[in-house]
Amino acid sequence: MIVPRYFAALLLLVSAVPAVAQDEAKVASVAAGLTRASAELQAVDDAAVEARDDAARQALRARAEAVQATAAEAVRVLTPEMALVQARVTELGAATPGVVEAPEIRQQRRLLAQSQSAIDSAIKRARLIGVEAKQQIDDIGAAEAEELGQQLSERSASPLSPTLWTAIVDHLPRDTARLNRFAATGVRQFVQRFDMQAAMIALTGLLAALVLLVPVRGALHRLGRGYATDHAPGGGSGGLPMRCGWW
Repeated sequence: MIVPRYFAALLLLVSAVPAVAQDEAKVASVAAGLTRASAELQAVDDAAVEARDDAARQALRARAEAVQATAAEAVRVLTPEMALVQARVTELGAATPGVVEAPEIRQQRRLLAQSQSAIDSAIKRARLIGVEAKQQIDDIGAAEAEELGQQLSERSASPLSPTLWTAIVDHLPRDTARLNRFAATGVRQFVQRFDMQAAMIALTGLLAALVLLVPVRGALHRLGRGYATDHAPGGGSGGLPMRCGWW
């Protein structure tokens, strides 16, 4: 029935008007904070051009991070507010075609639509400011890295620079002496640790292995031929002897 529905909508209007007013005040406060954050971010962007040392860049980075935190907080505050407004719109329901609603109901729809639009706009603005703040932070980091690279390149002479080769020539005698001392130390340690008895044992073992290799190889060759003869098709002495590869 239309009448009960009208009274239900009227009760919803009476209870929702103060809440809508509170939402508008909260959204207005957040929006004002976003305006200040946007202006601060622009100031950081302008000052970054003139920053020439690490201290100045670190200060600008801190300001940009504060703006980023403000934007994230705005999204955190406004997201549940948007959910509340959408819930009120759902409770109010869609307008019935062909039915003229009471002025109070139409006013409630208008207020909810305005509130929903304002919150949605503020959330999108906060997210955009957060993205811009992150980009500013990344730009400051890139400027710091570029300056560090320039400092390192200035400290290191180019391979084509006469200064580099002059330094190499100047240090050559000292480096050569160090290399000679290192080589002499290595030879001395090898001589000190060299065990003549162990070396003779190893040499004797090597010679014995070479002496035994020839008869053992011949025996294995004969054994292989006999095995192939006995197991070849046709068997016995009538079969053709087989050669075993490298034997």
